[in-house]
Amino acid sequence: IPTVLGTCLIIFAAVDGKSILGAILESRPFQQLGALSYSWYLWHWPFLVIGQIALGSTAPALRIGLVVASLPVAAASYYLLEKPVRFAKPLVASHRPNWVMAGGLIVVMVVSALALNRAADTELADPEFASIAESRDDIPGFLGSGCNTSDLEFLTSNCSGGPEDATGSILVLGDSHAEMWAPTLEALSEDLDFRYTVHLLGGCNVVGVQPPITVGECRRVQAQNLEIVDELQPDAVFVSHFAENVETSGADAWASGLETFLTSMEERDIPVGWVFDSPTLPLDPVECAARRDVAQCETGTAEATELPRELQEREAPVLERFGTLTIDPLPFLCNENVCPLSSDGIFHYRDNHHVTA
Repeated sequence: IPTVLGTCLIIFAAVDGKSILGAILESRPFQQLGALSYSWYLWHWPFLVIGQIALGSTAPALRIGLVVASLPVAAASYYLLEKPVRFAKPLVASHRPNWVMAGGLIVVMVVSALALNRAADTELADPEFASIAESRDDIPGFLGSGCNTSDLEFLTSNCSGGPEDATGSILVLGDSHAEMWAPTLEALSEDLDFRYTVHLLGGCNVVGVQPPITVGECRRVQAQNLEIVDELQPDAVFVSHFAENVETSGADAWASGLETFLTSMEERDIPVGWVFDSPTLPLDPVECAARRDVAQCETGTAEATELPRELQEREAPVLERFGTLTIDPLPFLCNENVCPLSSDGIFHYRDNHHVTA
């Protein structure tokens, strides 16, 4: 709505050619830009999408640069392709060639789409490929469902799992790497007679350090953690984090924040279960395995565990001092040589750092 209203106001202000705005918009550079605007609109999307994927960044400066870079290409296609085709004598003389060309393009597009769709269905019918495709959506689903609220009633109703009548309770804190272990808790909850509740925000931790991606929201969630602990009075707190989100925080700040958090839990006599981070792969394993043999997409153990081991080294001395229960998933997910992407027909990862449910 603001964009449309703004456009209407510019048109309204410019209808009088004597106005300054009218004079600017009637100038040759603006007229040229107007002529190129549709071509530019068409070209800027592939530049943006392909450029960001190829360069591995979504930084605003890069996005602006890609859009600007698409303008000369738009100009070239406008003058060398669009205008010559639009004003070609056979097309201008009669509408029939236009209808034939448009109809032909529609038929080609529809037939191509149907053929690609059929090929995709055939590929998805293969059990191994289906497992890879399904892994992308194999997510617990608490993040994005309001599970970063301080409303305990909402959390216990909508952000919980395990038997309703369980005698024990666990509070899960951290980011999406804490959320991804919720299916494990679900699998254990009935036998061990506990119910679990999650209070999570993607990219946010419990130690008081705020990563750049969620600064304001993370501060709020961190402040709520202790409130929820005091209200819920869980038998234990379960924590895990993505190592990359704390890479720039500094070892001292992270260790100090961890000590403060563990002290607050110790004062409340609540034991903590701390899950070290899982492997971080250099590429998207789902995308890679969909195109190549799975074995070609596997990463060496040393490379895949470098980042989580770095965080583990920061945390381990503090956790040991407090006698915290720690769980290391790396030995389960990696062998001496590689971190396999699948076993027994089950794909292990939904992206390059989240394990599947």
